[in-house]
Amino acid sequence: MEQTIPTDTVQLIMDGKQYERSSAVLRIAMHLRFPWPLLGIFYLVPTFIRDAIYSFIARKRKRWFGEETRCVI
Repeated sequence: MEQTIPTDTVQLIMDGKQYERSSAVLRIAMHLRFPWPLLGIFYLVPTFIRDAIYSFIARKRKRWFGEETRCVI
């Protein structure tokens, strides 16, 4: 049985483990330069609360930050 990976959420596979939503974002942040690793403190928040906040931001991000149709880098 082939597993379908959703494309509407952040996913990270690291060291053979799969992280999704807020867990993936926090893992990525912890590997960036200061001050982003400080976001790791949010691992203390229960996953269901972090994922609810992640979903809220995901729904609103285009309104807040706009939407680029091309890479800005």
